[in-house]
Amino acid sequence: MGGGLWERTKTLDNYRIATPECSWYGVDCENSAVTNLTLSGINMSGSIPNEIGKLTSLKRLNFESNSVSGQIPDVIGMLSALEYLDLDRNLLTGPIPESLYSLQNLVWLDIDNNQFGGTISEKIGELSSIEILSLWNCNLSGTIPEEISKLEFLQDLSVDGNNLLGTLPQSICDLKTFGNLVYIASDCNGDPPKVVCTCCDECYPQ
Repeated sequence: MGGGLWERTKTLDNYRIATPECSWYGVDCENSAVTNLTLSGINMSGSIPNEIGKLTSLKRLNFESNSVSGQIPDVIGMLSALEYLDLDRNLLTGPIPESLYSLQNLVWLDIDNNQFGGTISEKIGELSSIEILSLWNCNLSGTIPEEISKLEFLQDLSVDGNNLLGTLPQSICDLKTFGNLVYIASDCNGDPPKVVCTCCDECYPQ
């Protein structure tokens, strides 16, 4: 992975010589273990390497607004400490790996504006700590799984801009009354709409 805009940070040489990774641009460490990898908007391309699975202390991974392509590797499920994952506005393709749904500490998942394809797995209900779930414009198809209603801490759900069909389950709507959910966006505009939703805050296309 690389990007010419790294040069604006004047730290590109850090990647060319044997300097400690904790001194690299976009990298934060605790006790010599990488905990934060933020490389957003730096014209980065290429695919996410499997070696990222070795960063088992990683809490924050942010590659947003680049040209990262290929698939999210299955080893993403090895990042058990991960709390924040932002891969939006890239060129990623699918499917979304099932291993991603095993990340029990994940609070923020933003993978919108990619071309994943496939469906939303029922295993999404296993993201027990999730608060922000942004899946809009991801080329997803199928239906919106009722298992999302298991996400008791969910506050923001965006599934618009996809090819999802059917009715948003009432059990998800109930999270606005009995849970923490405050915002839902889906493709509930149109005649007929792709998604029938009685509790959405925003309906697309607008």
